[in-house]
Amino acid sequence: GFLRDVQEAGAEIHFFKPSMIHAKAALIDDVGIVGTANFDVRSMLLNFEVMLFLYDAPSVTTLTEWFLERQGDCHNVVRNVTLIRRLAEGVFRIGAPVL
Repeated sequence: GFLRDVQEAGAEIHFFKPSMIHAKAALIDDVGIVGTANFDVRSMLLNFEVMLFLYDAPSVTTLTEWFLERQGDCHNVVRNVTLIRRLAEGVFRIGAPVL
């Protein structure tokens, strides 16, 4: 899946344990990203979504601090999946643009 691909490319992924935070936010190098889009092909290419890119240092620092405050309550394990699951993900990835 997408998260495994991103993690294998070197990204750190943190899952908040106490509950789900329905926020979409990311820090990539010195840029902060916050908005409504899920980080998947459908949201990025098909749906109408809004993302705010933060380039100014104070805003990126605020987002970084927000992440760091929650990092202790996170785990970063992307679960291993079976071959059948990976094959199913591949099939659904092909059909995702038309869903």
